[in-house]
Amino acid sequence: MPELRLEGLAEPVLANYLAALGVFRALAEQADPEATLRFESTGVPILETRLEPDAWVRWVLDEWQPSPI
Repeated sequence: MPELRLEGLAEPVLANYLAALGVFRALAEQADPEATLRFESTGVPILETRLEPDAWVRWVLDEWQPSPI
């Protein structure tokens, strides 16, 4: 599975951690139920998904729908 590194969410701030969880939740619910999320020792969140980076960007721009919490 391709890995998507969310470098911009690596700072050790609660908001970044929650943002990474939100991205994962949206992806897992709407595009790839087999996606996984893990954090490197440096704090960088990494999504493992069947979507290639270009397909992931297209999904976010064209198909993603906000969902209630």
